[in-house]
Amino acid sequence: MALKAYADILDTLGQNSSTYSAAATSYATTWQSLAATSSGYSSSYGDPNSWSLLYNVFVDKWLDTGLFPSSVFQKLSSQYGSHASQLNFAFGEYREANPPFYRQIRSSF
Repeated sequence: MALKAYADILDTLGQNSSTYSAAATSYATTWQSLAATSSGYSSSYGDPNSWSLLYNVFVDKWLDTGLFPSSVFQKLSSQYGSHASQLNFAFGEYREANPPFYRQIRSSF
């Protein structure tokens, strides 16, 4: 998302942004293929049960950059709705309580 935002700034300044824009598009496409699950997108590649709020996707919508297609937003909206109703949380975002990388960090202390 940062690369796309930078490309947009360069466009505004009348400078060549094609390298940054192409890199942003490539990274976004790669992320979609690596993170895709049957019900949405995972926060940990290869773990279809992991999920979290994907800030870069939110920022894409907020800044209207068009980096992610509408299908990503539709799939995520459905995924978040499903998790929200299952978890019944009222405040803030939910993150997995004990993902593997947090366990590793905590066990090192």
